[in-house]
Amino acid sequence: MGSNPSEGPVSFPGGHNVVPLYLNGKTITTDVTFDVTSPLTNSVAWKASSASDQDALAAVASAAQAFPAWRKTKPAQRRDIFIRAHAVLKERFEQSKKFSQTETGASDGMIAFEYHLALELLLYTAGLVATVEGSLPTVEAESSYAMVLKEPYGVVLAIAPWNAPHVLGLRACLVPLAAGNTVVLKGPELSPATYHNFVDALHQAGLPPGTLNTVFHRPADAARITQLLIEQPEVRKVNFTGSSNVGAIVAGLSGRNLKPCLLELGGKAPAIVCNDADLQLAANTCVFAAFLHAGQICMSTERIIVHSSVLKEFRGHLEAAGKSLQIEQLVASAPVEKNKNLVQEAVSKGARTLFGAPDTAVTATQMYPVVVENVSPDAKLYATESFGPTVSLYSVESDEEAIRLANNTDYGLSASVFTRDLARGFRIARQIVSGAVHINGPTVHDEAGLPHGGAKSSGFGRFGGKNSLEEWVQTKSMDKETTQDRNERIHALWKRIDSTGDGQVDLHGLKKGLKKIDHPLKNADSLLQDVLKAVDTSGDGQIQFSEFRVFVEHAERELWQLFESIDKDNSGALDKEEMRAAFKRAGLTISNAKLDQFFDEVDTNHDGEISFEEWRDFLLFLPSGVSNLRAIFSYYSATANVNQEGDVHINDTLQGFGYFIAGGMAGMVSRTATAPLDRLKVYLIAQTKPKEAQAATKRTLWQTVRGFGRPLVAACKDLWQAGGLRSLFAGNGLNVAKVMPESAIKFGAYESAKRFLGKIEGEDPHHLHPTAQFLAGGFGGVVSQCVVYPLDTLKFRMQCETVQGGLHGNALIAQTARTMWNQGRLWPFYRGLGMGLAGMFPYSAIDLFIFENAKWWWQARKARELNIHEDDVEISNIVTASIGASSGAISATAVYPINLLRTRLQAQGTVLHPPTYTGIVDVTRKTIHQEGFAGLFKGVTPNLLKVAPAVGISYVVYENTKALLGLH
Repeated sequence: MGSNPSEGPVSFPGGHNVVPLYLNGKTITTDVTFDVTSPLTNSVAWKASSASDQDALAAVASAAQAFPAWRKTKPAQRRDIFIRAHAVLKERFEQSKKFSQTETGASDGMIAFEYHLALELLLYTAGLVATVEGSLPTVEAESSYAMVLKEPYGVVLAIAPWNAPHVLGLRACLVPLAAGNTVVLKGPELSPATYHNFVDALHQAGLPPGTLNTVFHRPADAARITQLLIEQPEVRKVNFTGSSNVGAIVAGLSGRNLKPCLLELGGKAPAIVCNDADLQLAANTCVFAAFLHAGQICMSTERIIVHSSVLKEFRGHLEAAGKSLQIEQLVASAPVEKNKNLVQEAVSKGARTLFGAPDTAVTATQMYPVVVENVSPDAKLYATESFGPTVSLYSVESDEEAIRLANNTDYGLSASVFTRDLARGFRIARQIVSGAVHINGPTVHDEAGLPHGGAKSSGFGRFGGKNSLEEWVQTKSMDKETTQDRNERIHALWKRIDSTGDGQVDLHGLKKGLKKIDHPLKNADSLLQDVLKAVDTSGDGQIQFSEFRVFVEHAERELWQLFESIDKDNSGALDKEEMRAAFKRAGLTISNAKLDQFFDEVDTNHDGEISFEEWRDFLLFLPSGVSNLRAIFSYYSATANVNQEGDVHINDTLQGFGYFIAGGMAGMVSRTATAPLDRLKVYLIAQTKPKEAQAATKRTLWQTVRGFGRPLVAACKDLWQAGGLRSLFAGNGLNVAKVMPESAIKFGAYESAKRFLGKIEGEDPHHLHPTAQFLAGGFGGVVSQCVVYPLDTLKFRMQCETVQGGLHGNALIAQTARTMWNQGRLWPFYRGLGMGLAGMFPYSAIDLFIFENAKWWWQARKARELNIHEDDVEISNIVTASIGASSGAISATAVYPINLLRTRLQAQGTVLHPPTYTGIVDVTRKTIHQEGFAGLFKGVTPNLLKVAPAVGISYVVYENTKALLGLH
C-alpha cells in the first residue's frame, strides 16, 4: 500500500490551489468548485473547478478552432510532441503518484503498473502517427484515376474513467490526436488532479493551444454537461470508457445526434481452468486478476470456472494465494456497501464463502477480498459486475459446459483459459464471445500494441493496436474526370443555358439560363455584361457553343491554378484557415462571419471544405483573366451577400433599404427620448441679450464656468411656465418627422458610400481605409442635411416662438411655414444652409469615424482576450451606447460654434427674433462682439446632455435593427 497523502496546501500545474480546467491552452479556475475526497482518509483532499455550460461550449469551440491547423501538422511534429511528453511524464512520476494515490487510493504497485502502460502508450502512439495511408484503386474509365484518403473527423469528445487514470485518460485522447483530430477530454470527478497533471505534461511538450481541452464538473452536472457536449455540431465522434449503463446513455445520445462512438464498457470476466492446467499458476493468476486494485478494473476476473475433477486441489491453491493478499482501497464507501450486499444476498440463496469476511469492512473504503462458491443464477452476483474485490467460483463437468457458463452473461470484454494443451486452449478461446481471451494469462492484460474492446454489452470499437488510428479517421474517395467526361459536362451545361436550343445565347438568354441553373450571377446584371463580353469573342452579341467551350476550359484552368495555390496541404479541398490565409496574402481582411457566409454559399454539401468542383461551379462565370482573390471577393460581394440564415440573397438595393429603415428607427427613438433637452438647447441658443452678454465678457473664466448652469435653470422655469411638461416636447412631432428621414438618409448614404468606396479600392466595406471611412461619414451627413434642411429650419423657428397657455399644433406649423414663405419664398427655409453643411460634414464624419474605430478597438481588445476574430465579438448595448455617447459628444463639441451660428440664422423672423443678421460673416461678427468667444459655446451644456444620450441611443437602436434585419 502507498502512504497517506502529504499534509499542507497543494499546488497544481499552472500554479493553482484548485484543480483548473485546460481551455485553449490556458489553465482557468471557476467560481463553482467541487470537493475531491481521498479514500485514504475519507476526507476532502482538495477542490476542483466545475465547468459551467459556457465553459463546456468554450472547450468545444476552442477544439474546433484549433482543428484546421492541427490536422495539417506533419506526422513528425505530432510524433515529437508525444516523445517529449513521455520524457516530461517520466520526470513527473512522484508528483503523478501523489495525485493518483490521493484520489483513487491505488497501491504503489497498481500505480507503477498503469503508469508504465501510459508511458509505453505515448511511445507506441508516437511510432503510430505516420501509419495512416490512402490508396489508388483502379477505375474503369481510361485516362482517369481515383484516390482514397483517410482524414480526421474533427473534434472528438473523450470521456474517460478514474480507476486507471493515466493509461485510460491518455488512451482516450492520444490516438485521436495522432490521427489529426482535436479533443475535448471530459475527465472524472474522482481524479481530476491526475488528469490535469498529464494534460499539462502534453502542453509542456508542445501541444498547440485548443488541441486538447479538459472539462471537469460536479457529479450533479454529469448528465447535463455530457448531453450538451455530445449535441454540439462540432463534436464529430465520441469515445467513452465506463459502465455499461452509462455507456448505453452515451450511445443513445450519440445515435440521436448521428455521431459514431467507441465504447469500452463493463465486464464480468470468466477464467476457465481446465483439468490439465497448472493449478498453482492458474490460482495465483486468478487471484492477481481478481483483486488487483480491489477489483476496480473492467477486466477483473469475476468468475472462475473450474473442472470438477481438479476443483478440490485448485481450491487449496486459491486459498493459499488469497492469504498473501493485501487489503486494498476502494474509491469510496458506496462500492464497499454494494459488494457486501451482493455477497450477503448470494449467501442467502445458497452460496458459501470460500474465504473472506463479507460482513466486515476494514474501513469505510476497504473490505476483505471475498471468494463465493456455488452462486445461484437467480442471485444478483451471478450477472452483476461487482467492480470490487468479489469473485465467484463455479464447478463444471466439461469444456462445453465451461464455455456455456462463460458466455452466459451480457458482458464480453476479457476472458482467460488455463490449460497445458495449446490447441485445446485455442479451441475454447474461439468459442468464447469476448473482445480478448488470454491463454494461461490474467484477464487483466492490456498493452498499446493490442486491440482492446468488448463484445455484447461490453461495448464496440477498439482502442490500441496498429489499426487503432482507423477508428479516428474517415474515408474519402476522389476521382479525376476524363477528357470525354469533361466535354460531356460542358455540353450538358451549355444545353441548360441555351434554353431556346437554337445554338446561340444573347444577354437575355444568358440571364435566363443562369436562372434556370440557379447560378449566383442570375441577378447581377452588371456582371452578366462582363461575362457576355468575355465569352463572345466575335463581338456579335451572341455566344456560340465553340466560344462557350473555350471560355469554360480557360476559366477552369485559371480556377484550378488558383485553387492549387490556396490548397497548401494538397488535400484537394480548401478549409477556412486556408481561405483566410489566402485572403490575408491578397491584402483582404475577412471576418469569421463573412468567411462562414462564403463557405455556406460555396460549400454546397456543407462538409466544412470546398472541393474543386464546388469552387469551379460557383466561380466559373467569373470573367476570364480576373480569377484572383480580389476579383473573387468583389464577385461574392455582388452576388452572394446572404443573411444570417444563409438562404436569402440580399442585393445592394435591399441592403440600402434595410440601412434606411434602421437609421429611421434610430432617429425616431433617440430624438423622442431626448426631445426636452433639444428644446432647452434651442431656447438657450436663440437668446441673445447684449447687455447680459457684455457683462459676461468681463467675468473670469472660473466665474463663467460656475455660471454655466444658471441659464439652464432659468430656461427650464420659462418653458415649464409656458405649458408644463408638454411644453418640453413642443415641436417634437415635427422634430421626429425631420429626424427620421435625416437619420435614415444619413445612415443609408453612409453605408452606400462605404460599399461604393470599397468596390473602388477592392476592400471590405466594413474595414475601409481611415480616409475613405471619414469621407463616407461626411457624405452621409451632407446628403441628409440637404434633404431635410427646410424641416430643420421650420422646427427651429417654431421652438423659438413664445406660446402662452398652449402648445404648438398643426395650425401653428402651417402658420409658421406661411410666415417664412411670405418673408422670402424658399430662401428662409434654406437660410444658413452653407453653415449647416460646413458643420454637418465634420460632425457626421467625426462621429461615425470615432464610433466605428472605437468599436473596432474594443472588439480587437476582447478578441485578443478570447482568442477569436474581432468581428465575432458580440458588443453589448451598454458598450454600444457608451461608445456612441462619446463619439457624439466629441463631434458635437468640435462643431458646436458652427451649429450655434446656423441656428441663429434659422431663428430670424420670429416675434422675439426679428431679422438681425445678413449672413454667415455678420452673425459670426456680432456674436463674438456682443457675447465674446464664450458666446460661441452658449447652450453647450444642455447640448451635450442631449447629444450624448441621443447619439448613444441612436447607435443602440441602429445596431439592433441592423441585426434584426440580418445586416452587417
